[in-house]
Amino acid sequence: MTSGRFENFLSAEISTIVHATEEKNKLMESVKTTFGLPDIGFVVSRAEGHWGNEIFLLAASIGSAEANSLYLRIKSSMKDSFHGQPLDLDELRDEKGNLFIRLDKQKLCQGMISFSEADPVRIRFKPENPHMLRKLFSD
Repeated sequence: MTSGRFENFLSAEISTIVHATEEKNKLMESVKTTFGLPDIGFVVSRAEGHWGNEIFLLAASIGSAEANSLYLRIKSSMKDSFHGQPLDLDELRDEKGNLFIRLDKQKLCQGMISFSEADPVRIRFKPENPHMLRKLFSD
């Protein structure tokens, strides 16, 4: 697995949508357990789904130490490839150096970490020094 050029993060934001057929408390506990973040606090917002059903938006922010620990946990849990291709974490970054990872919500509830684009748990890792990262990418 390619580790990327930059692995120190200032913070991370975790977010997901909880649909009417899913258990909000179970998902929050699964995130805490699987990510090794027992003290994480979620902001829970109610919203209305496309068909008028109630959904919840979960969001949590973690600091540098927890973000770096979570990054290493995810990195060590992932296989060396993604859809049969070598995994290059630099491809998951934006121009500001933010690293965006989307994980399978259902597998997370089973204690597993796996990439997914469909109905994911989203994590945005913010780099500690984005100016240095831009310089690395521009060279």
